[in-house]
Amino acid sequence: MPKLPLNRRHLLLGDSVYDQRRHTYVLREIAIHDDGSVAVQQTSGWLFVAPALILLGIFLIYPIIWSLWMSFQVGKGMNFSFGGLTLDFAGNPTTFDYGRMRETWLIHLCTDWMGDDAWLWKLDCEFRKFNFVGDTQWLRGTVARKYLAEGDRPAVDLEVWAENQRGETTTPGHATVLLPSREHGPVDLPEPPGGSSDLTGLLSAIASDFADGMAAPLR
Repeated sequence: MPKLPLNRRHLLLGDSVYDQRRHTYVLREIAIHDDGSVAVQQTSGWLFVAPALILLGIFLIYPIIWSLWMSFQVGKGMNFSFGGLTLDFAGNPTTFDYGRMRETWLIHLCTDWMGDDAWLWKLDCEFRKFNFVGDTQWLRGTVARKYLAEGDRPAVDLEVWAENQRGETTTPGHATVLLPSREHGPVDLPEPPGGSSDLTGLLSAIASDFADGMAAPLR
């Protein structure tokens, strides 16, 4: 049989203590040896602090960086696709686009059709189906209504949608365009919500209208 070391070390206690002089935590090990001697060993506080900083970064800093990166990609109108575990959780066979990209396509459809002298007043859409990598999306639209909007503004309502190569409507939507006319002249731009004159007032008016719309069914 191999001989055991004559002076084996057995860990008796391990904890952390605060070092007042260095203003940090240190790890402390108290060990007892076969010969009865006791040894105390302290290690750098960074061995205790570093894992805490790593966890802090994972749970606090990383989500912020991730959300900023996503906002940057969306702002560029870039094809944003998900992969890996996200696909498994979503139950999708492959990567797919970010829906807001199709919304910008519908906006381009409207502005290309109406020309420079008209005004895209309203647009909404719904992302009903995924646009997988390799799919083709055709942007289509029809004029649904021609009328005078508030303030005798010539307007048309459009039905717009994105359609894939399988004939499926992936993104149905609606739009309202203000048009110039021989009778009414150039486009009369709509009043900003709440009569606001700056961005802060505009956002406040939109938020108020949204809150009123959400509360209406509860009354």
